[in-house]
Amino acid sequence: IYGLDIALGRNGELLDQWSDHFGFRSIETRDGALLLNGEPLYLLGALDQDYYLETICTPPSTHLLRQQVVLGKELGLNCLRCHIKVPDPRYLSAADELGMLVWAELPNWNLLTEATRERARATFEGMVERDFNHPSIVIWTIANESWGLDLADEPQRRWLEETYSWAKKLDPTRLVVDNSACAGNFHVRSDLNDFHLYRAFPDHARSWRAWTKAWVADPSATYSPHGDAHRSTEEPLILSEFGNWGLPDVFELRDEQGADPWWFQTGAERGDGVALPEGVLERFESWGLSEVFCSWQDFVVHSQEHQFDALRESIWDLRSHREIAGYVITEFTDVHWEANGLLDMARNPKSYHHRFSQINAEDIVVLKPRHRRYRASETVEVEVLVSHYSERDLGDFSVTWRLGGTELQGTLSGAAGRGDVSQAGSCSFEAPAVTRPGPLQLKAVLRDGGGRFVAQTGLELLLYPAHREPRTLQVWTSVGAQALAARGWQMTSELAASNVAISAHWDSELAAYVSSGGRAVILARDEDALPRGSNLSVQARAGSRWEGDWAQGMGFLRPELHEALGSGPRMSSLFEGVTADHVVTGYTPATHSDILGGYYLGWLRDMTATVGTFRVSSGQGLVCTLRVLDGYGRDPLATALLDRLIELAAAPTLYPSTPLT
Repeated sequence: IYGLDIALGRNGELLDQWSDHFGFRSIETRDGALLLNGEPLYLLGALDQDYYLETICTPPSTHLLRQQVVLGKELGLNCLRCHIKVPDPRYLSAADELGMLVWAELPNWNLLTEATRERARATFEGMVERDFNHPSIVIWTIANESWGLDLADEPQRRWLEETYSWAKKLDPTRLVVDNSACAGNFHVRSDLNDFHLYRAFPDHARSWRAWTKAWVADPSATYSPHGDAHRSTEEPLILSEFGNWGLPDVFELRDEQGADPWWFQTGAERGDGVALPEGVLERFESWGLSEVFCSWQDFVVHSQEHQFDALRESIWDLRSHREIAGYVITEFTDVHWEANGLLDMARNPKSYHHRFSQINAEDIVVLKPRHRRYRASETVEVEVLVSHYSERDLGDFSVTWRLGGTELQGTLSGAAGRGDVSQAGSCSFEAPAVTRPGPLQLKAVLRDGGGRFVAQTGLELLLYPAHREPRTLQVWTSVGAQALAARGWQMTSELAASNVAISAHWDSELAAYVSSGGRAVILARDEDALPRGSNLSVQARAGSRWEGDWAQGMGFLRPELHEALGSGPRMSSLFEGVTADHVVTGYTPATHSDILGGYYLGWLRDMTATVGTFRVSSGQGLVCTLRVLDGYGRDPLATALLDRLIELAAAPTLYPSTPLT
């Protein structure tokens, strides 16, 4: 950074003075890669909506602007995407001086009129003229998600392409994005092939991976399908929006009088009201979450760790594709009710702050387990990749791994080229014997050819004993009989003789059995699992607000369930493949203890059950939408979960208060 000072004087008297700074750098694309000053750049960005807790859109101080850049660098970020705002010059100066790249954007409009076209270009000209000297700005965006554009209209697509070409001539020193695209819109001509993707984790992890794999295989899929796309194939692939929610601690946002922020009463119009924060502490208590988590603060940590879990899985997937050149996390800070920030709105760090650079850095280790749940003596296999973008010469690197709480360890090796993803091999070992279910941490440390530390990471594996407890209950079932018998349950073909009946649907025969005092487990996989008109209803998540890809929530289990699984109360990435495609509605705060497994959205809204209890006359039962039958017998978590449901259904301590009909 170079300082420039100009003074105007006459006869030794200072009449006026002016100072500013400027810098030199280059940014370009080549063969699908980003190059900064001719060197490979992996974009490690976060979307910054540039809002502030007390001053809304006005930065409260230069000190705060500088401090938030410091926090961003602690997180491993190298870029902030200042979203649909003209950034304050002090914002750009802080980025220049502290070394943070900026992706700047035009404010959006609602309708592309002639006046809009003129104002958009005039605004962009003003941004370039005022801020040209800031080397931190490396990317300009014209439109976001086609807001204010109808890209089905050919003249508007032509205007967008022409505006891109005009902007490139006006400022050839920076990259230009025509339309930062998402589902339902696309690029026409752009320096970057960027796109936005939101998925709930672990619920839709497989959908996420399928999408990124397809995008890498066909990058043209995010360009105009109308025959007018101009794509050079040089454009780097950048996932420029993705993210997950991690709720902030309300007490850290209150003012000196202890009042909630004014925006706690906003968000009701979003997602059928799931984004409205008001009353979140009351909902925490009324839905009995203090019986699941130790305290509100404990719950907040779980929520934020759930966010970290999701971001780690997303980033590891992105970094495993050498064709992808970077990403932008949504978002840098929470914005009012939108709680997917890496910091809360007051710029308080979240629970994972000082661990985040383990997954968000130029050089990282990526762990790709075949799966996350094992019985003792089963073979554990975890593929290890190294994504290398720093200036550091890794040479013939090594990755040392160790399974916490055991003597199991090993070393892998490989060679890493800069700007590439390298295979280091696989950690392969026999799952150790354990006396009870529980997680063990697999840690991996990357060192360069000289043995110097470069990076580290880790993930949890869930381990189970190999032995089976003896089963004495008599079980009648209409589903999965062979797997249940192999597991050791005493099977009977006489419904009346059973201790527990298992079915995928409620019918008249089952109703008569339960009404006379029987116990049942309903493994619901469709909306017809429970009778129409009953107090409880099974609802599909797909296509509904419970799909959860936007204002993501979190699944949880009461101690009655999770203590038998060794998992803890949060349904983390350890539960991938078991999470529910359906939820059960109809429970209320008054009957919250009947929810043994639950799922909420946003700010503890739309509480539903994935495992719930009910009563019918003198009998009772459980309904479960978790996918326990698919892997029963093979998957130790699914197996332990269904075993526990059978035990709970038969237990004399089960006292549901919710009548089914």
